[in-house]
Amino acid sequence: MRGKMNNNITSENAVSDFLGVVENILPSYRFDQYRLYPSTDRNVWQVYLINRLNDHFQSKDSYCFFEVINNLPFLIGCQISRWDEEHFGFKMANINWVIAPEDTISNKVTDNLINSCISFLRDEGVRFVLSRICSDDTQMLHLFEDKGFRYYESTVYPIAKCADLSLPVDTSVRLATNADLDDISRIAEQHQYQRGHYYCDVKFDNKRVDTMYVKWIRTSIENNEPIAVFVDKGKVTGYFAFVLDEELSKFTGYKYGRMTSLATDSSIRGKGFGMQFFQGVIALLTEMGVRYIASEYATKNIVSTRLHMKNLFYPLHEKVLLHLWLIPIHL
Repeated sequence: MRGKMNNNITSENAVSDFLGVVENILPSYRFDQYRLYPSTDRNVWQVYLINRLNDHFQSKDSYCFFEVINNLPFLIGCQISRWDEEHFGFKMANINWVIAPEDTISNKVTDNLINSCISFLRDEGVRFVLSRICSDDTQMLHLFEDKGFRYYESTVYPIAKCADLSLPVDTSVRLATNADLDDISRIAEQHQYQRGHYYCDVKFDNKRVDTMYVKWIRTSIENNEPIAVFVDKGKVTGYFAFVLDEELSKFTGYKYGRMTSLATDSSIRGKGFGMQFFQGVIALLTEMGVRYIASEYATKNIVSTRLHMKNLFYPLHEKVLLHLWLIPIHL
């Protein structure tokens, strides 16, 4: 069984058959982000993976390049991002699914699938491709490097158990209101950690990257996702976006919150307010009934790393983030 699929040409039988083959190899599969997340059933991550992969098959902007050989599934899944195109002005894509069992034929089969995916994206006019690969899957990392992908960042995915922290509610931290939007937007645009992967890629305009964070905030608000703010002397000096992850909570049996974006006004840095804000949001999530908090941080962001470590977040997964430019741009 082999093919390229999107939602317009997907055969339900083909999807079901492929998912069945994937399910068979999962007990020995090591590279899924959620494999070690606490849950009421230690194997539920496998069900969650199949559910997420099925959603990918059904998404109108997603494409799957796959093959089954000797009952082993191989997949490269990508998504063309309308959100990014609207902001940056050119087509961008994410390769967000890589499944390749550890076998002697993996390199050759996956190499062909990557070629098919890149060729398709180039034909679609995609200029930029981002990929995140499990850092333990060095075989796949080297394959992507051979295609011209370049390293920009390593991201750690840790969690914390709220019961281990027992932090008091901080009155300086509260949920944002509509009146806070201008302050949040200003902080999002002007006070980011400017060593993130987009900033480090010289082909991106840093001003456009700055305003991308404003769009993220507005998208969070449109999706009714909560945003916390830190108030110092009556002034909003930081924001923290997070979500109550209903899907992850449903599958694991525990209520999960997920931290997504944090920034503080540079005027309060170096005074301990960052730690106070971070812990205040943890207390807020705990008050909302969250049992586990999931987060992520770039390993080169030492401040964020320290915040997570001091608050008993323990890493469960790591990904390497890679960039590929299919159509050069003029700087």
